[in-house]
Amino acid sequence: MQTLFAQAIAFLLLLASVSFVVFLMIRHLQIRRVLLPLEIQAHERLLLFVERIKPEGLLMRTPSTGDSIEQVRYALLAGINTEWEHNLSQQIYVDPLVWLATSAARDEVIQLIQSTAAESADSTPLYRHLLLKRAAESGLPACKRALRSLHQKRPS
Repeated sequence: MQTLFAQAIAFLLLLASVSFVVFLMIRHLQIRRVLLPLEIQAHERLLLFVERIKPEGLLMRTPSTGDSIEQVRYALLAGINTEWEHNLSQQIYVDPLVWLATSAARDEVIQLIQSTAAESADSTPLYRHLLLKRAAESGLPACKRALRSLHQKRPS
């Protein structure tokens, strides 16, 4: 009688364990179904952010008629900061390494804008030209790393 009772208890424990594992698997799938679109959207937004902060895109969106170098520099940095603030919340949906790479790309472009402004005190068109030239010469390695990271670590 005790053996039958022990077997029944063992069977019930096994059944409870299997049920719990199935419950966890279903719960995980439900969470993934909700999170996956958010993770994909975060990757899309960060990819777009990196593309938009490249100097050629920034300069196209920044009017220059009559502006001083300081005004153009300010407008470029304001554009980057606006984009950055708009995408800050995406960091919770991406791998921390992806976020660091994106942040490094931002820092790289900001540094390029600042250093180029310090070197070209002559005219706004010269500043814009020099910024594009220096971006092309450097190849923006941090931007390339960020884009590669976004492509490699995309959600699935």
